[in-house]
Amino acid sequence: MRLNGVYEQAVEQRAKAINDFAGLFDEVVAKSETSGQQLLDNLRGQVDYLATWASNIETLAARGIDKGLLEELRQMGPKAAPELAALNTLTDEQLAEYTNLWQTKSAESRAIAVRELTGLREDTNKQISQLRVDAATQIDGLKADFDAKVKAIRVGTTNQFNAMKADLPTIGKQAMQGLLDGLASMQGAVQAKAKAIADSVRTTMQKALDIHSPSREMAWIGEMAGAGLVQGMANMMSNVQNQARDMAQAVQPSVGNSNGTDSTGMGPVTLNMEGIFAGTIFNVRRDEDIRAIAKELAAEMFMMAQQATRGTGGAR
Repeated sequence: MRLNGVYEQAVEQRAKAINDFAGLFDEVVAKSETSGQQLLDNLRGQVDYLATWASNIETLAARGIDKGLLEELRQMGPKAAPELAALNTLTDEQLAEYTNLWQTKSAESRAIAVRELTGLREDTNKQISQLRVDAATQIDGLKADFDAKVKAIRVGTTNQFNAMKADLPTIGKQAMQGLLDGLASMQGAVQAKAKAIADSVRTTMQKALDIHSPSREMAWIGEMAGAGLVQGMANMMSNVQNQARDMAQAVQPSVGNSNGTDSTGMGPVTLNMEGIFAGTIFNVRRDEDIRAIAKELAAEMFMMAQQATRGTGGAR
């Protein structure tokens, strides 16, 4: 806002300066009694005058006059060019005396001003002290107000939280009850949706498997499985027969007597199996021993047949 005000003030001042080039009731004369050559000569004179003034300033600065005096001469501008030229005509001793006189004048002027404004200084110091006291008082008041506001806010917030804390169990119960009520209200819809999904799955499976009590697809699968089993067994028949024949030829039993007799009065029978049972000796003492050995041989032959069929790639 302040910057905008400065801008508006500058615009108003410039507009007034332009508007006042002539009075409200003054006559404006457009003709000029000055020739162009005269204007050119005037401007040349101004340029030469400025050059002379600047040269005199530089000469005085080079002669080492007091910086304060030099700044004052600069502030006088080109209008002080004749005086500057005169100062440059002084000898060094005269210029030094002139500088000392200027310094004395400046010091005395300041001393006089200080003495004259002693009361103002005292008043200013008093006002500054009073402003400090007033500021401290205002700050203390603001701090007290701030502390009171913070305390009120803290107390109010605590009360609100205490009230909310007392209501939280009720709020929690109501929330849970609302959830239960909502679920209960949707039970029918959930069951209906579950039934619809189950019916859709059942219908899809019936169409995919061509089920018509019983399923023709499953019946065909069972038929193919049984046919494959029969075909596989038929394919392996020759292998099983050959294996059984080889096993029968490999078994060459020899019967011998050993010392001792069994319960029938006959000596024990020893079967020495060569071939695949090379080195195996069966001791037979009773009829039950023969049956037991036969069962074990049958089981062993069956397992060997299975292994043979697996080895030839016949198993399916």
